Amino acid sequence: MALYSDLRPRRTRQVVGDVAVVLWFVFWVWQGWSVHQSISTATTATERAQSASVSLGENLEFASDTLSAIPLLGDTVASPFRSAADAADRMASASQLGTETVEELAWKLGVGTALTPNILLLVAWLPRRLAQVRRSSPEWARQPELLALRALMTQPPAVLGALAADPVGGVLNRDPVTIRALADHQMAHDGIRAPQDHRSNRDGSNRIDTGPTGSDAGSEGSGQPPAAAPEAPEHG
Repeated sequence: MALYSDLRPRRTRQVVGDVAVVLWFVFWVWQGWSVHQSISTATTATERAQSASVSLGENLEFASDTLSAIPLLGDTVASPFRSAADAADRMASASQLGTETVEELAWKLGVGTALTPNILLLVAWLPRRLAQVRRSSPEWARQPELLALRALMTQPPAVLGALAADPVGGVLNRDPVTIRALADHQMAHDGIRAPQDHRSNRDGSNRIDTGPTGSDAGSEGSGQPPAAAPEAPEHG
């Protein structure tokens, strides 16, 4: 199984596409992190409110304890400070809850921003890319019949008609010329390089032998001119 095609133009397109996908992933992960960081800055205010509320509650509690030591009037004077200290504690709890809520929202929005576009891309791109990897395997070059069948299933009728007069019948009857034509087209379509022996056979079949044969060859080897054809006898 090969990740990239054997043919340079298709391989270049595949590499450029994979690099673009990686850049897409990096970009949206960075966007998700930026969203998280931007929302997380809102916790600065809630954290300060929580810190101030805790400090205020401690001071009010200390004041109420000090005032409660006054004879006769201690509890009466300290009661408002205790109530204020309780309110400060509730404010601190609310501030802490606000901080936790903002942090949770920051994580959810950040992860959602990073994952949603990437998942959509994977759903649309990954099955096609895996199919390309499977189709680009060099082992397919040794299976011309299977390539011809794939061409019948995937290529438009106009293309099949241009490759063979009866592509379906030729494949069913195992016509080598039809199968070879369909297989060659499918290999070029899938980015598979033809085997070396197949290229040699194809180049050899395209050459026309114009050398001398028969009696001409024998005459050339002996240095004598070729024998003339016998004349027909004359009839009186």
